[in-house]
Amino acid sequence: MHTIHFTGHLGRDPELKFNEAGKPWLKLRVAVNRRVKRGDEWVDATPTWWDVTASGDLALNADESFRNSDPILVVGRVITEEFQDKNGETRTATKVRAETLAVPLDRRTVTIRKPVERAPQTTEATASADAGDGGEHAHG
Repeated sequence: MHTIHFTGHLGRDPELKFNEAGKPWLKLRVAVNRRVKRGDEWVDATPTWWDVTASGDLALNADESFRNSDPILVVGRVITEEFQDKNGETRTATKVRAETLAVPLDRRTVTIRKPVERAPQTTEATASADAGDGGEHAHG
């Protein structure tokens, strides 16, 4: 698996969901912008959009911490999923399964506080959460 890291902005509020076992997972949509030089001028290029998922405490903490348009640093594994589109065609989607989500401190300041105590996840539940995003897939 490939590890990737990038800094971008959230394109919408995080979507917190729970899988069939009741374990949390989070969907994020992140835009990565870059500047390109056109003639003597630097301009914004078309952003690259990433679908990012997180699970467990990372999902819960990120849901409490981030909102639409916030800057975000993502570190995670690149995954490719196959799915059937509405016409029955097999398609693939490249996503990032987050291992770390953070605030880029060159863009914001943060106040660190200890998260609310939560019951520990079992090894089985953690493995299940690592295996996917709860069985619900959204593509597009």
